[in-house]
Amino acid sequence: MLSNYVTTALRSLRRHRGYATINIVGLGVGIAVAALLLLFVRSEMAVNDVFPDAERIYRVDSWQTEGNPGPRQISTAPVGETLEQDVPGVEGRTWLYGIFVTLGAENGYYRRDSFLASSEFFEVFDLPLLHGETETALGEPRSIVLREDIARTIFGTTDVVGRTVTVNTYRNGQQPYTVTGVWDELPNNSVTQFRSNQFTMLLRQGASQDFVPEAAFQQWQAPFLMQFVRLGEQTDVADVRRGVERIPQDAPEEVRGTFAVDLNPLTELYLTDAGSAGWQRIYLVGALAALVLLIAGINFTNLATARSLDRTREIGVRKTLGAQRGQLAGQFLVEAVLVSIAATVLGTVLAAATMPIFERISGVEFVLTTPWDMWTLGALAVLAVIVGLLSGAYPAAVLSGFQPIAVLRDRLSLGWSAGAIRKGLIVVQFAVAIVLMAGVYVVNEQIELATSPDFPYPADRMLVVESLPRDFSEAGFRRVQSARNRIAAQSDVEAASASFDWPEVVTEASSGSGQPLRRPEWPDERRVEAGLYRVDPHFADTYDLTVTEGHFFREPVTDDTANVVLNETAADQLNLDRPIGAEIEWGETTVTVIGIVENFNLQNAYTGIRPVVLYPVQPGQWIRVMSARLAAGKRGAVEAVRSVWQETFPDAPFVYTFLDDRIRDGYAAEQRARRLVSAGAALALFVALLGLIGLTGFSVRRRTKEIGIRKALGASVASVVGLLSSDIAKLVGAAVLVGGPLAYVLARWWLRDFAMRIDLTPWPFLGVGLAAMLCALAATSVHTIRAARIDPATTLREE
Repeated sequence: MLSNYVTTALRSLRRHRGYATINIVGLGVGIAVAALLLLFVRSEMAVNDVFPDAERIYRVDSWQTEGNPGPRQISTAPVGETLEQDVPGVEGRTWLYGIFVTLGAENGYYRRDSFLASSEFFEVFDLPLLHGETETALGEPRSIVLREDIARTIFGTTDVVGRTVTVNTYRNGQQPYTVTGVWDELPNNSVTQFRSNQFTMLLRQGASQDFVPEAAFQQWQAPFLMQFVRLGEQTDVADVRRGVERIPQDAPEEVRGTFAVDLNPLTELYLTDAGSAGWQRIYLVGALAALVLLIAGINFTNLATARSLDRTREIGVRKTLGAQRGQLAGQFLVEAVLVSIAATVLGTVLAAATMPIFERISGVEFVLTTPWDMWTLGALAVLAVIVGLLSGAYPAAVLSGFQPIAVLRDRLSLGWSAGAIRKGLIVVQFAVAIVLMAGVYVVNEQIELATSPDFPYPADRMLVVESLPRDFSEAGFRRVQSARNRIAAQSDVEAASASFDWPEVVTEASSGSGQPLRRPEWPDERRVEAGLYRVDPHFADTYDLTVTEGHFFREPVTDDTANVVLNETAADQLNLDRPIGAEIEWGETTVTVIGIVENFNLQNAYTGIRPVVLYPVQPGQWIRVMSARLAAGKRGAVEAVRSVWQETFPDAPFVYTFLDDRIRDGYAAEQRARRLVSAGAALALFVALLGLIGLTGFSVRRRTKEIGIRKALGASVASVVGLLSSDIAKLVGAAVLVGGPLAYVLARWWLRDFAMRIDLTPWPFLGVGLAAMLCALAATSVHTIRAARIDPATTLREE
């Protein structure tokens, strides 16, 4: 029986090649999108597959239970030590501390983000090495392990175990470090990337504490380590969590009960960090796949139902000869599944061919070693059957329900309900397309607002160099000041500043290291959480900050050690009616406000403008940034700054960026969302238009005689085209009425997380609806114009 169904279905599809082609291509495009998004989801969820025991590794998270909780991903060393020693089931612990390192080798100096690591790193993370042994890689003080591309950049080869580099330490000047291992670059969804793509070097500091003093590892109050624990094979994580929960209650009295601790699975960090951005991407692409498949399935259903009137005599003869309704329904379902299988094959081929394009669009590289394995192919096979059955179920029910007497007397009609359902499905698919098109507009406008706010400074001309030497002595401070003066004196440089901070995008994870502010008369629990910016007296001039009250810092900076400058938001939240001269408590000290500056867009679009304390950087304190405002049209001034830099800091590389680029980088996740939504909207509209073209062709063919009669009675081509197009316009217009408000509601929902957001008006949504209608009318114009131009004598002679 099944073979007979298949044979009959193949014959029917051959007889109606145009119908079959439209359905297969439409479904194929939808399934290609679903296949790519399935691979995207698999790739995103394949976190840390490089580690065989990743499910047993957990990050130790801690946060303050009062006030600003701070970043969760770091904790104090005593927390990790207590967990390792006192909580059963923990078989190993390691820690990491992020640092900026300048190192020298035979080919010059290099500036890289790096991590200090404990000697137990390779006991917790079974990171395979290209060169070296994991058992000894960090066994000795002043060992360094490099990523493959870093080793190749510095030495020109990767086989460099035993060679030496000179590291500019924070506390002991330049020190030799021995290369003890090289690892291959890890996939981009490995949590060991930690900070984007900055996991490039691991260092074990010397016994004299080159970067962090031993005392810092004894403090319960200052979290600065990223710590990981490895649990035993038979350990119940619930038991470990109960032990972890007791740590804050058993801590020393000065911090007891002021913080919380938890374990975060390594296998989920990539998806849950940064506000669960990974899961949000998965939900987004899953929804896009479902919507495109929905539109493709609607096309199939509509085309099959519309074509049913062309098969009425076939059905009538079969029923007269004794065919049962179930047999006919089975026949049509088999035909639907065959179309779906053909579309799946086409879609798989398209997905494989366009995978590199999709990776560029999504901004995420697939990390699956065998993407087209049996798991993927099996899922696509199941998808083909499910899509075929769901898409063909309604047409099969309608076709098999025809009464033979009505068919043979040519009195068959699909009835009001079938026509209404078909039109309703068209409205649904175009409403979905309109929602996606509106989403493209909203996301684009919001990202444009976020990345191009009204800065007082020209972000595209703000040159930022982050590779200042970590020499915090008096001599080092004077050398930085001398370089700043020389850079500011260049003809193409308007101003320059040396500071620890600069106005980049502030994220949740790096929301500032400032102390809480409070007025002396306030109760202890009342405070203002503010970000700290350590700057020199030239910062205001360089960044065009407007001082609205008082004055900014002045040379020499030692005169301002107990003074601060606030931004307007901080002054407002402190309720300072007369801010100049006001004394406020800042952490454990009391400082005097000497100036107020206008808000200078130190924010991200999610949090809005935050309170900020500007504090004068002092000799002996960390200075890591040189900022230079270049003259308009003088980006060539980079070479002038480079020349001064190389003369003043021959031991530090000139690594620079422009502030507008850093701001755009801060919204990389939103940029990926924009690209995905744009691609989804384009594909959804394409599939919807493809189905509408096929449906219009059937509709025009059914009305050929009506058109002939109208033309014989004097109707013009324009009036006939208008008549045929009006039906399409009504359906798309209904879709606009459904999709426009829905898009508006969804846009309001998406924008709710942004403190700075665009103003929504009805006009863009109406514009999107008009664009969809024009696309629909243009796509179907081939059929309508051709039908309107047919000679009525020809159509009226046809049987």
